[in-house]
Amino acid sequence: MKKIAYLLYSILFFAVCAVPGAMLLHPSGDDGSAEKRQLAEMPAFHDEEGNFNQNWSSEFQSYVSDHFGFRKNLVSLDSHLKADLLHVSAEEDVIIGKDGWLFYTPTVNDFLGKATVSELGIQNILYNLEMMQEFTEQQGGQFLLAVVPNKNSVYPEYMPDNYYCPDRKNSNYQRLHSALENSKINHTYLLSYFYDYAKYDMMPEPFYHKQDTHWNNAGALIGYRAMMDSTGLAYQNYADAECHIEQNWKGDLQNMLFPDSDISDDNYIYNINFNYTYQGRYRDSDDVTIHTVSPSGTGSLLMFRDSFGATVIPYF
Repeated sequence: MKKIAYLLYSILFFAVCAVPGAMLLHPSGDDGSAEKRQLAEMPAFHDEEGNFNQNWSSEFQSYVSDHFGFRKNLVSLDSHLKADLLHVSAEEDVIIGKDGWLFYTPTVNDFLGKATVSELGIQNILYNLEMMQEFTEQQGGQFLLAVVPNKNSVYPEYMPDNYYCPDRKNSNYQRLHSALENSKINHTYLLSYFYDYAKYDMMPEPFYHKQDTHWNNAGALIGYRAMMDSTGLAYQNYADAECHIEQNWKGDLQNMLFPDSDISDDNYIYNINFNYTYQGRYRDSDDVTIHTVSPSGTGSLLMFRDSFGATVIPYF
């Protein structure tokens, strides 16, 4: 009996010892897209000059940390344990809010009204915008600035209670808005549009994805209408477009926190037949440069945008 017990103990001991090696032989296949970062690469033994890489040990440790087998599963398990038991986030860039809402941590300073841009910085922004507007108008065009508010500025009620802030007038967003109001720069205040649409129940809510940093198709449609209103041009507002909800949106914050999650967010789908075609090689709306033409369109639009532009581009 003791021999059998010793044998089983030995087998278990060697099995446990073999786990790290097995995890290295079974790489995770993760490309880092869920965490929005470049994962560590396998280090070389020699540097570019042919000398031994003295940082090989630390670089190899980083590689193993990013590529060991079942990494996504274990990261998600750790996140679930901390979220379900302690209601805290295991990912420093993700805040777990109320009712399943997730928020992006770098937006906290603005949400709490902490000014991270100096007054000189605000004036420098205005100066550059004034030059951009002047150049645009010299070319016979019309200039418009639209700053998309952070999700927690539109839906502060879903932020955790420990982030409470009664006054956000000193936030970068509000300070820039105040400075723009006292300038000649053409701009639209998108936050007021979201408040009006919510107050008068003009569109289904929410306007932002619960598990993503960005606005959804409904929010982007509001942004499009707000910008077009500010131009004074006639435009198609898609007011009669039918809308339905599909649960097929993979949120970036959800992927960062739970990389192996198969949970999808609600996605508002509008039944719109857009009358335009892409020119050149088009992959997706995150392309650096996108060219489109429309046989029924008038004029032209040159848009400089960030990731929020991906959802609003089709309306234009």
